[in-house]
Amino acid sequence: MVARELNPEPVLVRWSRRGLTIGGIFALAALVACTFPILLLAAIALDLTRRRSWLSVRFLLFFSWYLLYYTAGVLGCGLVWIGNLPWVRRGFPVRLAQATSALAVC
Repeated sequence: MVARELNPEPVLVRWSRRGLTIGGIFALAALVACTFPILLLAAIALDLTRRRSWLSVRFLLFFSWYLLYYTAGVLGCGLVWIGNLPWVRRGFPVRLAQATSALAVC
């Protein structure tokens, strides 16, 4: 038995926590994506003035790519979750049959 079954979390608390976390991830990813050129120029200027062998630029690139892939993973998990909902899963065989019959005609 897992701890969640012993002490269930209320649905409203769970979804508010998820909404805050997932919304924060997407907001941060959008902020970094929109300000990336400015942040990159600032990191280059900082590294040139301090002669740090591109430490700030490497950190910015690592953080940006990590955030990009983390956001893509969260989005992918959400799509898989939506795909496993009963009302979505119910229509899948019909859509698969339509797609394969359309390919067979070609």
